[in-house]
Amino acid sequence: MPLNIENSSLVAFADKLQKTLRGSRYAKRVLDADSTLLHWLQANYTTPCCRAEIQALLHESGFNLQDEVLLSRAVRRLRKQVMVKLIFRDLNGLADLNEVMQAMTALAEIVVRQAQSCLMASLQQQFGSPIGAETHTAQALLVIGMGKLGGGE
Repeated sequence: MPLNIENSSLVAFADKLQKTLRGSRYAKRVLDADSTLLHWLQANYTTPCCRAEIQALLHESGFNLQDEVLLSRAVRRLRKQVMVKLIFRDLNGLADLNEVMQAMTALAEIVVRQAQSCLMASLQQQFGSPIGAETHTAQALLVIGMGKLGGGE
């Protein structure tokens, strides 16, 4: 029986998935634990992993991103999605080094910014806004990243 396009793309995905599972214990563990992630990967593996997709995934998570506990869950889910997709694409020759580094940098920046926003709102509610001694204006919470933010910092 000849393969139709749908069957051939399913076979291609299955072959790439096997290569990924052989090459990454992390990807195997994550995909074994969450079948919805496998379905998501199948639908999305052909497109490069980019900042816009990562941002959209975080906001589509359905979690209240201003709640620390829920933000934590959303970030863990996001990290799994991005890492598994990057591993899949990298091990199968679908992503170049530039895509991997840009996606890792975007993931780090997006997560840090969202956490900063969440914590700033929580701290302002609890303690009020910090006011600069010299400027007498509200000050923002700063995050200083010292390496390992993805390679593009």
